[in-house]
Amino acid sequence: MLFRSVEAGCEYVDATVTGMGRGAGNLKTELLLTHLGTNCGWDVDFNVLSNVVGEFEKLREIYRWGTNLPYMVSGANSLPQKDVMDWVTKRYYSINSIIRALHNQKNKEEDNLKLPVFTIRQKHNRVLIVGGGPSVVEYSEAINTFLDKNRDICLIHASSKHSNLFRNCCNPQFYCLVGNEADRMESVFTNLENLNGVCVLPPFPRKMGTYIPSAMLNKSFELKAVTFSDHYTDSHTAVALQTALDLGAREVFVAGYDGYPGQLISGKEQDLIRENNYLFNKAANHFERISFVTLSQYDVHNYTSIYYLIS
Repeated sequence: MLFRSVEAGCEYVDATVTGMGRGAGNLKTELLLTHLGTNCGWDVDFNVLSNVVGEFEKLREIYRWGTNLPYMVSGANSLPQKDVMDWVTKRYYSINSIIRALHNQKNKEEDNLKLPVFTIRQKHNRVLIVGGGPSVVEYSEAINTFLDKNRDICLIHASSKHSNLFRNCCNPQFYCLVGNEADRMESVFTNLENLNGVCVLPPFPRKMGTYIPSAMLNKSFELKAVTFSDHYTDSHTAVALQTALDLGAREVFVAGYDGYPGQLISGKEQDLIRENNYLFNKAANHFERISFVTLSQYDVHNYTSIYYLIS
C-alpha cells in the first residue's frame, strides 16, 4: 500500500532503519530505498546504506530486531538468496558491487564495461607486490627506500589500502582493481587526476560487474587471461601475480601479506589464507624467485628482510 501511495504522489514517507522504533510494523528504510533503487531509478549508495544498517546490527543482537540487506536485495531482484549470500561472504565484494552484478544479471549483460587488454609497454624483470597487511605501514619507510634505490622495480598494489604511502614513489605503479578496490582507491586518494600508474582488472567478463574511478578510466586495462591458475582467478592476489607475469617479471618481492599473526581469525580469513597460499605456490613455478620482504604467516618459500635489501 505504501508503494502505491508513493506512486500516487505521496511526498512524505516515514521509515526507520531495520524497522526499529517505538511500535511494531515500521517501514524499513533499507526496504524502501531498495525498491526505489531497483524500480524507480534512484541512485542509492548501498555501501553507505549497508554501513548504517551495520550499526543497527549491534542493537539487533540485543533486541532481535532488524533486517538483512542482502536478502532484501536478492528478493527485490527476484534472484536466489543463496547467490547473494555467497557473494556477501567474500570479504572483498562490497554491497555496491553485488548490486551491480544483480543489475547485469537482470539485464542479461555479461558485464557493464569492456576495457582494452593489458599489454606490455616496458618489460620489468623485477616487481614488488604490496598487500593490505599492517606490516606495510610499519615498514613503509624501508619499502620506499628500497624502491628509490631500485628504480627498475615496478610496484603492484594488490590492495589499495596502503597505496597512499607510496604516492611520491617514482617507480612504475599498477593498481589491481578487484572487488571494492575502486571505492577504496577513491577514499585513499583525495585527487586521482595526476596519480602515477595504471589500473589492472580481471579478465572480461567480471561477474561482479565493473566500476572504475572516472579519473582512472583512460588508465585502466583488463587482463587477457589468468594463465597460471584455474582457481581464484578474480582475486586480488591472482590479478597481482598475473600482472607480474604479463610484465615479464622473473623475480617477485612481496610485502604486506602478513596472514593475521597473533589473531583469532574467522572462517573467511582462513579461506583467504588458503586461497593466497594456493596462488603463491602455483605462481612459484612461473618465476625464478618469490621473496617475502616482510614477516608472514604464509607458506613462504623465501624470506629476505627489507632492511637487508637496503643495507
